[in-house]
Order: sequence, then structure tokens, then C-alpha cells
Amino acid sequence: MLKCRPPSEHTRLNHLVFLSGILLVTLAGCTQRPMTWNERTAEYDQAFLVDGRTDRRIIFRDVGNPNGKMTLLFVHGLLGSKVQWVFVAPEFRDDYRIVMVDLLGHGGSSKPDDCDYSMSMQAGILRKLILELDLSDLVLVGASYGGGTALELAHDLCISSDRDRLRGVVLLGPAGLHFKPSGAHAFVRSSLWRNLIAALISGPALAQLTLESCYHNDKAIADELLLDHSVRLSDAHARHIGGIAGAQIFTELDARGDAEYRYQDITCPVLIVWGAQDEIVPRKVFTNLHELLPNSTTAEINDCGHAPMFERPGATAAHIRRFVQELQAAP
Repeated sequence: MLKCRPPSEHTRLNHLVFLSGILLVTLAGCTQRPMTWNERTAEYDQAFLVDGRTDRRIIFRDVGNPNGKMTLLFVHGLLGSKVQWVFVAPEFRDDYRIVMVDLLGHGGSSKPDDCDYSMSMQAGILRKLILELDLSDLVLVGASYGGGTALELAHDLCISSDRDRLRGVVLLGPAGLHFKPSGAHAFVRSSLWRNLIAALISGPALAQLTLESCYHNDKAIADELLLDHSVRLSDAHARHIGGIAGAQIFTELDARGDAEYRYQDITCPVLIVWGAQDEIVPRKVFTNLHELLPNSTTAEINDCGHAPMFERPGATAAHIRRFVQELQAAP
């Protein structure tokens, strides 16, 4: 007759560890990851129909403190969306109203083929949105293509009867003055190359390349940002429209090169933020803008490429907060 010995203490301990491990793995599989701020606030997305047109549908998110003393309007860059601000905007949610917009042709907004995607056109749409929402005590925060758009919008507001709505402007690596595209970005001007890229490069690959060009340290690319870009750029039509918008940036900057003096009409305070290692928009744009804008200050962020809002969000938010607090303290 076979006799079974009772398990030793060591064996019982091993069994306990083994069973605990199974329990932990099971619980981990049942536990969902925490929702991101973008996911938690997605329910606040709204639609604005430009001139009542269903093919000009603009998606924006209105969050933060509705009773805040100021409203921050965030404007993203080329091929981006309002998700580009998820690492900066939450820093202001308790104190200010936050409006983040998907520009026409980007994010969840309409992407019509028969459309002008210039920064001037985007500024005109944003002005209509500002009037629709009756925004005042407004601070425009724009990056790259969105920075050029914010610059145009600020100019339009400052020379109009709506000038009192605008309190200040923050520009992050703005595509605001004429410059020649360098490296791979020069290809955006060729319709042949744009069409080849849209047809042959997958959404995730283009998202990776785009974000790497914006970062100084491309190993710091946030998973949430890469996922958002990958999903949106998996749509071939979105890639096509993004290419058209990219080409129009340089066509527009070329055309208005002799009229840059207009920006001297922007008399409200302007903060220009630059990544010290920006390889997309040259430093001369930074210095020339500072000379042109009569009430501008500058801030440079080290170890940072073209997009401070997602490579160095903490430093970026600190500069914006200091600027906004100075606006509040001004008489």
C-alpha cells in the first residue's frame, strides 16, 4: 500500500507562491488600464458646422472650469489633433476654461477635398467658432501649423471690433514666417511625392516618422500619442489631406513673405516658446517674430525638438501658466 507523506513546509510554501501567482495573473487580466485624460473627457466633444455646412464639421472639446477667469484655446499642428494637448491642457483644468479644437482636415473634423487648408482659412474658421461660443478673455495657444494659424487669428482679431476678446497669444515653434523646408519636409511640396507617401506608407509608419521628426529624443515618444496618430493616419484620405495642408503651409508663407510687417498690428502680449533642438522651423523664425511683434517675450526649452507640448510638457505648461498669470495680474 502506497503511503503519502504530508508536504514539507518548503513544499507548502512553493504551492502558496504558485497559487498566489496564478491569482495575480488572473486579476491582472481582469483589470483594465486606467483611462487616459483624453478618454475621460471625450464625452465633452461637440460639433460646430461652419456656415451651417455638414461638410465643414469642426470637432472641439470644451472642458475645464467654465467659470474660469480666462479661456485657453489650444490649436494643434499639422497631421495632429486635440490629443496633442493631453499632456499640457490638464494642468489648467481647475483654473481656466479649456477649448481644444480639431482643425478642418484633422482629427475628427471633416476632411473635404474641395477646400483651402491654409492657415489663414483655419484662422477664419476659428474666429467663427469664437463668436459662436462667445469666448472672451481669450488666450490662443498654437503649435507649428497651429501656431501660424493662431498668429493669423490674432492679427485678424486685433484689427477688428472683436479685439477686446483677445488677452494674449502663446506660440510654440510656430510656422509663422517664411522659411525653406529642409530634409524630408521638402518633399511635401511635390504632389507626386505626397501621393506616393499616402499610398505606400502605412499609418503607423507615417505616425512614427512624423513624431520622430518632432522630437529631439525620439525614444521619449508617448505611447498614447503614437497610438492616436497611428489610428488617424491609417486612413488614406486623412494622409492625403494632411499632405495637401502641409504643401499649403509653404505656398502661403511664400505668398505673404512681403507682408509679414502686418504682425506688428498684434499689440496684445505674445509668448514665443522654442525647442532649442527644433529641426523643422529654423531659429531665424523665432528671432524675427520676436522682433516683429511689439509686445512679445520668449522662452527656450533645452533638450527639446519641434513640439514642446508633448516632448517637454511640464516645462511648457510652466511657461504658459506664468504667462497667463501675468496677464491676469495686468491692469
